[in-house]
Amino acid sequence: MDEEDQKITFQKNPPEVLRVFLDWPWHRHFMKLALILIDFLEERDYYFVMWGLWTKIAGQWRDYDYIELLEEFWNHSPTHLKEYMRSEHKEFMERMINCLKKNYNFHEFY
Repeated sequence: MDEEDQKITFQKNPPEVLRVFLDWPWHRHFMKLALILIDFLEERDYYFVMWGLWTKIAGQWRDYDYIELLEEFWNHSPTHLKEYMRSEHKEFMERMINCLKKNYNFHEFY
């Protein structure tokens, strides 16, 4: 499968592809792929990926720095997806941020 075939395949189901890339040994490639697929994510897909990142953090997975990955993913996300999370998943965002602040010296999303 060449690079173009991979891109087409990944674009057909971006949230599931990104969730797979949260697991070892693929997590180090997550952001490279996320930067390609972020424009293909619908709002509910974005939540699905954010939830996947959060489950890694809340589950205290130590095989990768998922907090840094979460921040990087958030910082490279389009404004409309961030606004969707802040408005439609406000409680999730508040609980996640409060836990990150309390347990991981996290400051805030921008």
